[in-house]
Amino acid sequence: MVDSQHFTDAAADYSRLAPHLWDRIGADAVAAADPQPGERVLDACSGSGSSALPAAAAVGAGGQVDAVDLAGGLLDVLHQRASQRGLGQVRAHQADVLEFGQPGEYDLVQCVLGIMFFPDFTAGSRQLVNRLRPGGRLMLSVWDHGVMADIGMRAFSSIQRVRDEKLPDPAYAKSVRKDDERGGEGTAAHADDAGQKTELSFDQIDTQDAFGPWMEGLSLIDVTVTVQERNLELDDELAWLVITGSGFRSMLSGMSDEQIEEVRSDFLAGLHRDGFTTLNTSTLVGIGRRPV
Repeated sequence: MVDSQHFTDAAADYSRLAPHLWDRIGADAVAAADPQPGERVLDACSGSGSSALPAAAAVGAGGQVDAVDLAGGLLDVLHQRASQRGLGQVRAHQADVLEFGQPGEYDLVQCVLGIMFFPDFTAGSRQLVNRLRPGGRLMLSVWDHGVMADIGMRAFSSIQRVRDEKLPDPAYAKSVRKDDERGGEGTAAHADDAGQKTELSFDQIDTQDAFGPWMEGLSLIDVTVTVQERNLELDDELAWLVITGSGFRSMLSGMSDEQIEEVRSDFLAGLHRDGFTTLNTSTLVGIGRRPV
């Protein structure tokens, strides 16, 4: 898991990146979930409100959105944004979402780019299902397979060069190595293997072919999975914001301002050298229903 303090520390950069990335992802996912007027919604891992706010606009004054996150700094931003938009139906809660709420309390539970931070993403997702009323809907959004890994590894390599030491590989490095070993096939061809294991790694479910069966394994019915394709055109400011305004920021922990500036310069120089100007930011959106 990434320490919630990293997200609090990243609140300003997270907010600057939001109109370019997080808000677009959140709005697209919520549109697929289709909250209805008057519904009660649990927005898990809500951050600064990229999915909670469009959900609140959809449910209207007669509905309610409980936005839950551990990062108080991001919730402060969410509260300000909700106030500016007159969305009093949003209630922000600094809490562990896996311990929040009551069974059967919500019409819709949604988690956009959050389940990968749970200690056990399958067990945590089952907790979210438990919060649904019979017939209620669960919407989960995750990065499409391999998305963000390349830019993360580029930043990680720059950090290693600046610190001049070998660091433990980040979690997504395993996915990159496995894809190389499989000849770039991803995990779709290995979905059956994933189903036979009792403990999954995240790169075993983050394809359209694998995500649906995994969600059905949460005791959901009528599961659909769509790929929401998008790209982000990068300039230097946006490219660096992707690192400092996201979970990648944790890689910079413990570094001095001077070292961070060295990392930034090395990272951007690599992007320029390789002509890396477009970032794939596609996501999978899975929606399923709890049986009545």
